[in-house]
Amino acid sequence: MEKNFVTLLHHYLHSIKRGSAREICLASRAIGLLALTTDCEDKAHELLEQSLFPLSEALKSGSEISKISQIIESLAVITFIGGKNQEEAEGAMQIIWEFICQKTGSKIVVSKLSPAVITTAISAWSFILTTTNGWVLNSKIWQEAASHLSSFLVNDDRSVRIAAGEALAILFEFGCPKKYSSEAIQQLVEKILDQVGDLSAEAGGRGSKKKDLGSQRNFFGDLLEFLKDGYCPETSMKIGGDLLNTSTWSELIQVLSPS
Repeated sequence: MEKNFVTLLHHYLHSIKRGSAREICLASRAIGLLALTTDCEDKAHELLEQSLFPLSEALKSGSEISKISQIIESLAVITFIGGKNQEEAEGAMQIIWEFICQKTGSKIVVSKLSPAVITTAISAWSFILTTTNGWVLNSKIWQEAASHLSSFLVNDDRSVRIAAGEALAILFEFGCPKKYSSEAIQQLVEKILDQVGDLSAEAGGRGSKKKDLGSQRNFFGDLLEFLKDGYCPETSMKIGGDLLNTSTWSELIQVLSPS
């Protein structure tokens, strides 16, 4: 595959630019796999540089919901593997964030998207954010992101609510709101604390199956403890025979990310 890297990449990009919805789905997935399987950092970076704009345009122009998730997942993977600097991670995050907020002129309205697509978009944005150590955040960006994610905490679908909670966990971890003096931000923090507290004690009924309610309570219970006291849940899991420990939300999200 290494010898045919450039040929394969150009073939996949051609499909993304001119292919059918199915071809775009397959090509987007193939580009992500190509990034994962190359052993050369320079080639992974080249893939990111050449793919970012075509994937962005496909995300903006597409009206076929079937291809959206695959494009977004590919953006997250190639940025994670091939990104070398702040601008590249920030660029990919901006593409996904504009889709979430519908700032791109997309033909799709978020309210009409399936919960799975919204969850994928939020999770992909969070996944890239974990690689930045928070240097993309300032008070304005933090407030905008936290406010918008807060609106997803009342979504009818449980997976969307949890994805939004995970994103907020990373926002609070990297951009501690205590360092921002804005009264509006402090009011937003109180609102989020109330929302998370309600979700940690939810009686059930909204979205997904009731058997998932326990996992939601546990997750938002852990999140509430972190937001109040700064304690992140520590986890240990075996991956490929090795024991992997996590002690931060960003580490945990990276490990659990489906991307």
